[in-house]
Amino acid sequence: MLSYTLRKTMVKQNENSHSQVLPFSLGVFLGLLIFLIGLILSFEKEYQGKIYPGVKILDFDASAKRPWQIEQFLKHKNLPFEKLKISFVFEDKIATLSGEKINLGFDSQFSSRQAYQIGREGNFFSQLWTQFQVLTAGIELAPLFKWDKTPIEETLKDLAQKIDFPAQNALFRFEKGKVTAFKTAQQGRRINTPKTLTDLEKKLAVLTKQASFPSEINIPLEIEIVEPEISTSQANNLGIEEFLGRGVSYFKGSPLERIHNLGLASSKLDGLLITPGQIFSLSKVLGEISLATGYQTSYIIKEGKTVLGDGGGVCQVSTTFFRAALNTGLAILERHPHSYRVAYYEQGGFSPGMDAAIFVPDVDLKIKNNTPAHVLIQTNFNSQNSSLSFEFYGKRDGRKIEISPVKVWEQKPPPEDKYIDDPNLPAGQIKQIDWKAWGAKTNFSYRVTKNGEILEEKSFYSNFLPWQAIFLRGAGE
Repeated sequence: MLSYTLRKTMVKQNENSHSQVLPFSLGVFLGLLIFLIGLILSFEKEYQGKIYPGVKILDFDASAKRPWQIEQFLKHKNLPFEKLKISFVFEDKIATLSGEKINLGFDSQFSSRQAYQIGREGNFFSQLWTQFQVLTAGIELAPLFKWDKTPIEETLKDLAQKIDFPAQNALFRFEKGKVTAFKTAQQGRRINTPKTLTDLEKKLAVLTKQASFPSEINIPLEIEIVEPEISTSQANNLGIEEFLGRGVSYFKGSPLERIHNLGLASSKLDGLLITPGQIFSLSKVLGEISLATGYQTSYIIKEGKTVLGDGGGVCQVSTTFFRAALNTGLAILERHPHSYRVAYYEQGGFSPGMDAAIFVPDVDLKIKNNTPAHVLIQTNFNSQNSSLSFEFYGKRDGRKIEISPVKVWEQKPPPEDKYIDDPNLPAGQIKQIDWKAWGAKTNFSYRVTKNGEILEEKSFYSNFLPWQAIFLRGAGE
């Protein structure tokens, strides 16, 4: 009975002890929690608008600094970069840019924001963990180093005009049943802009880690050799075996300036090769047509008028080339008719509509070599008999070419001559600036077949406007 009473008393004492410990523990926990919350709130208040402790930028202690102070620090660091002179060098060609011109330096705004955001991103617990890590272990922030590539690329582009030159393909002739080179191939060269920019980036990266550096750096330009597409040694490996077709036109009565332009433009095609499957752009081959490239001023058709312009007569080259492509059976991808009938293109008995206009670079003549071998172009320019012809050589594949007679309808006479008083001409002097031509609509069909398969089938339509002769009549003193 006594032992029972003793056990009951001890159990009751234990229960009283537990009931006293639980509230005490809870009180301690709540006290610690309140203390931590207070500590956190105090920490946040202390660093409100400031960078948390433990953050460094370029060995600069950013702890408790405001973002604008980091900006000021980095702007000061940028002063030597802004004054830096960067020279791109190749042999005696040099171009220099200042660091200020390319906005060279650390991005102060981005880097200050980045430093301020450390420990402030993510949820509450991830922020606390980041703050703890930075406080105990520290973090060194690498500021963003930037520069504007656009001025550099423009500078390199200007240098390229003095340094670059294209590779020259070998030019060939077909004589006595074989192909021979009459102009050897030449290597070209060009600035390797991406590699040059990479070299600059590496050199600048080294400078960012140095306490001091020179006021000027030289960047040797990276130059790469450009190999020609057609080498001289390929003369006997082109598959060219025979004559394929010819196109001809005449220019009797042309002014000397027009004849000069014809000879210059047609010479650019002599000896060229069109590779199998290649789309040949006449505009691309001719390139810029201006006084700067050797052309003279003569009459051209522009915006519905006959006016003086650089390279007048080049359309006769495209017309002749168009005829050669037709007679060879090649694919005609792009051809444009003229606005009105040009008498030169009907010399030799040609019907109106057998022409092709060109106005570099917008109006082009494009053909495709759909034969199994290279096609070689040979130019025959004869100023004595006023003729121009292109001969195509390659390998025949049994294709059959059908060109229908040109159909001409709705011919309209030109309007009456028009005279315009011009005070810049002496009284009584007459100067013709446009020539009359009959209007007409024309059409012819073009069909190329091989073993019963249609390779090319097109219809070429022209709508020539009736053209008025225009004269300037002197009205001056």
